[in-house]
Amino acid sequence: MRFISQIARPTGRVFARVSLILLLAHPSSIHIKEPMMNHKPARFTLALSVILTLLALLWMPAGPARAVSQIFITPNGSGDCSQASPCSLTNGLALALEGDTIFAGAGVYTAASGNEVVLLDQPVNFNGGWNGAPSGGIVRNQNAYISIIDGQNARRGMTINYTPSATVYPVVSGWTIRNGNATGLSDTCSVWAFTGVGCGGGIYINGADPMIVSNIIHSNNAAMLDTGLGGGGGIYLLDSEGAIIVGNEIHGNNSNPAGEGWGGGIYIHNSRYQTYVESNDIHNNDSSIIDEAHIGSGIAINNNLDGIEVTNNQIHDNGQASLSYNGSAIFCQYCSNQVNIESNQMLDNHGDNALALSYSSPLVQLNTIINPGSNTGFYFGSGAAGQIINVFNNIIARHAETNIHGAQTSFTNTSMTLFHNSLADAPIGISIENSPGLGSLFLQFSNGIVSGHSVTGISTSGPVTLVVTNTLFHANEADGVTGSDPFFGDPAFKSPVTYNYHLSRGSQAIDRIASGLHFDIDGDARPFGSGTTAFDAGADEFIHSLFFFLPVTVR
Repeated sequence: MRFISQIARPTGRVFARVSLILLLAHPSSIHIKEPMMNHKPARFTLALSVILTLLALLWMPAGPARAVSQIFITPNGSGDCSQASPCSLTNGLALALEGDTIFAGAGVYTAASGNEVVLLDQPVNFNGGWNGAPSGGIVRNQNAYISIIDGQNARRGMTINYTPSATVYPVVSGWTIRNGNATGLSDTCSVWAFTGVGCGGGIYINGADPMIVSNIIHSNNAAMLDTGLGGGGGIYLLDSEGAIIVGNEIHGNNSNPAGEGWGGGIYIHNSRYQTYVESNDIHNNDSSIIDEAHIGSGIAINNNLDGIEVTNNQIHDNGQASLSYNGSAIFCQYCSNQVNIESNQMLDNHGDNALALSYSSPLVQLNTIINPGSNTGFYFGSGAAGQIINVFNNIIARHAETNIHGAQTSFTNTSMTLFHNSLADAPIGISIENSPGLGSLFLQFSNGIVSGHSVTGISTSGPVTLVVTNTLFHANEADGVTGSDPFFGDPAFKSPVTYNYHLSRGSQAIDRIASGLHFDIDGDARPFGSGTTAFDAGADEFIHSLFFFLPVTVR
């Protein structure tokens, strides 16, 4: 099941843009979840006429003064930029104006000088994968006609730097972007609280809001210096008000293989409104072994206080087996509750922790977090004033030390609510610690499963208020804090060895709780059962067959 979950449903141009992109990838339907926690994701379908209207809006020029132009380029083009006579990359970019579309033929595009191979300083559509036919309909297939932007380890792949338009929503699609190197490009390069020594090895976006759709972005470096911070090996996003990054493969990039870096795959800094990172395959980033701090090897989000949607991504095999790698899948710092981390698969990432929050209170729901090479699955630390973290319907399992680790390190108060989470197969399920004199730390864990922990299920240290209710405990060396109304028995997970922690028939988690969330990790409706205890414990609501089908004999 595939759907967008959002704190505030996008309206106007952002809703149109997101709807269109998702429909192009999955034209049958969009699934949208209401923000209230007791609402199941609702199905929403757009008719063909609406899709065509959105397509028209997407490529609408800024005004009636000129028609939108189509520009055709090839690596060795020398013509007038028409389909019959393509021109070079340089001439095509020089000719393009707001609302135009560039179609690029197969081959490798490089630059002999400058900071980047491609500079998009106008809101234009920039499409690779054109088949190069001199006439007829325009045919694009990025797998058959591979268009490559190659920085040759000497410059950035692409810079997108234009004033956003009210009517033109440019798309960059169908490209392979490789070997970019942004070392020394420190202008408007912010990483954490400092000026970085290089940002955006593959794609650098400054203040623009493009759609980055269906590209392969690999083997790029944000910086290669030990004198400062690098940011965004694959993609760097600064001060955007609605960029959309959808359906890309982002792999083998490094934030800084010579020193400290943030965001090996993607780094998002000070962006807002409705920025989407959805349905991307983000893997093997920050893979260079160096014992310097690396933050958010898959995705790093910093200082974002408005709507950021990180949904339905495959984030795997990022980071290294070192304590200096934090948030190797996702790291979120200074993220408000308008940030949503949902329906992501965070698997086999390495480092101290896979998902890490600092001074942040995003919604974390419907994720699968299984990383045997990480010490901790989900870590939260320093708290912002009044911080409330909601964590719903997640599977968190098989980490080297702790599935969830919380440590109060500030003087502000932190509150975390965890409903319907499944924790399994690590030394410790939950470990929460606080020190006297720091801010208060309150945690509620309800309707969950705590199973298969070799040391203890739930433990606290220091002044912590912990409320545990309606939780299933099973096969822990010590259950630890069981709270009120605990129950015991085998959750009968389907196949833990293959990371499948859904319930199977006979699970003691089925039909055990009187009330709970009205959706599960797959978007299925709760409760499926009946009676006074119709809700299942944990992230998954077991759906059993309602009918028995007898074999049919044909004479």
